[in-house]
This record gives sequence, structure tokens and C-alpha cells, in this order.
Amino acid sequence: MNALANVVGLDLSLKSTGVADVYGGAHRIVPGDERGGIARVAWVLDQVWTIVDRSPTPDLVVIEGYAYAAPARREVLGELGGVIRWTLYTNDIPYVVVAPSTLKKYATGRGGGGKAGVLVAARERLGYTGLSDDEADAIWLRMYGLGLLDACPVALPAINRTALDTCAEQIIRR
Repeated sequence: MNALANVVGLDLSLKSTGVADVYGGAHRIVPGDERGGIARVAWVLDQVWTIVDRSPTPDLVVIEGYAYAAPARREVLGELGGVIRWTLYTNDIPYVVVAPSTLKKYATGRGGGGKAGVLVAARERLGYTGLSDDEADAIWLRMYGLGLLDACPVALPAINRTALDTCAEQIIRR
């Protein structure tokens, strides 16, 4: 086990971004209605970077991939995902993108279903006491990264751990 792994989880959204920091803390970033378009993207990036850029530098950032079936505001969400990835890349912070179904399988043992199952799994398996599915997703993304680095602090069933095989070779490094 790699006890020194520092991993951040990012559940990116234009309305409510979930972030799990290297210390295991959960944060929810809500831009408010006064920001739109690229101003919203820039504001969310600044808030995310404030958390990511804390000491220690992450060994890995795990980002939930796009939900391609959700057509609403895809372009702006793509801009947010792109600037986050570019910022990580140019700052030499490795990242990996995990498909929503892969994250659900890692958290719950099943690849389908809604965000509620991930929240329940975070409460039951990880001791999360909050009610935000965005934070729960971010916490599970962090756990996924810790699993990739052989540093997951909780024992998960074998069916859940098979989700790690999906992204193990796709870590982006500069």
C-alpha cells in the first residue's frame, strides 16, 4: 500500500462541482446565477485550483468523465473540463478521467443507476455524513485514484475493484 498517495477527486459541473481534496475533505463549489458562460467557467476553475494547488501537490487528480447522454449545456461543460485538464497538464499534475458508469461500479458494484446509490455507498462504506451527491461522487473519485495507486484505505468487494481495470493505463502526464 502506498500510504503517501495524495489524490484529488473532481465531479465537474456548471451548477455544483464536487471536490475531494488530498486530505479527504469534501467541498461543493456553487457559482451562483450571476455568472454565465466563460465567466462561470473561469470562476469554477479558480475555485477548483485553489483546492488542488494546496500543499501537498496531488500525485493524481481523478475527474468524472462527461455524461454524453445529457445534452444540456454540453459545450460550456466541455470548456470547463478542457480548462481544468489543461491547467492540470501545464502544471505537471497527472490526471485520469473515469466514466460515470465506471465510478458507479467502483462505488456500488453496479455500473448503472443514479447518483443516489453512490451517495448511499459513501455514507455506508466511507463514513461520509453529508447529503451532497456531488461531494459523494468526488469522494469516490478520490477513492478510485487511491485504488489505482494501491492506497485505498477501505476494503471493497472484488466486483467493485474490477472497475479499476478500466482506467489503469489512461493516466495523462506531461
